[in-house]
Amino acid sequence: MEGIKELKSTYLTKPHFKGAKLGALFFLSLCVLLSVFYWHHPLGDLLLAKGDFVFKEGDIYRLMTSLFIHGDLGHLLFNSLMLMILSYFVIEYYGVLTFFFYSIGGGILTNVLTLNTMKPDIGLLGASGVVYFLWGFWLMLYLLIQRSVTLSRRLMKVAAVSLFLFVPSSFDPQVSYMAHSVGLGVGLVTGVGHFLLFKERLRSFETYKYTFEFEEEGADYDPFGYGEV
Repeated sequence: MEGIKELKSTYLTKPHFKGAKLGALFFLSLCVLLSVFYWHHPLGDLLLAKGDFVFKEGDIYRLMTSLFIHGDLGHLLFNSLMLMILSYFVIEYYGVLTFFFYSIGGGILTNVLTLNTMKPDIGLLGASGVVYFLWGFWLMLYLLIQRSVTLSRRLMKVAAVSLFLFVPSSFDPQVSYMAHSVGLGVGLVTGVGHFLLFKERLRSFETYKYTFEFEEEGADYDPFGYGEV
């Protein structure tokens, strides 16, 4: 008799937290309100991040406020859909506190690293760095946790979604593709760190199904010892 152990469910099989819609809507609302303030208020430029402001004048707060403001309505709408979707899923599976801590912290780090590659008088704004951070965070944890799906299938799913949703079809000189790349990289690293930190808890949600196979005896075997049959 041989037993076969098969992984049936993982931490990602079902959601674990409530309030995902409210949390995602709140984050998006901050983007809308601060963007409108940036567009129409004389003090709106105080929210923008530039190397000169951040590193020379010490306006560190701009690293955070610039995450929520956008250049125009089109820029805001472009980021809003994926921001809502990714925020919703991260909150639903990892909690609202984890979402806000990681998204804002990851966004700030993304801005720091990106501004260091830009001219000090060029502004950086928008939530696209946070969007790519959240995608990197989610996909890395998916790859590490969802072991009920083969690794090749997990990689194919991640590649397909990434190509469809996150690879641009055209080049726009107004877009900071460096921020996208940095955000994705920071998200991937954060996902690995989160997994290693909470590995025992994440693995505790795994359930297994056991099946048993019985070896068939040869036709000339007599289980009762009466000789050949």
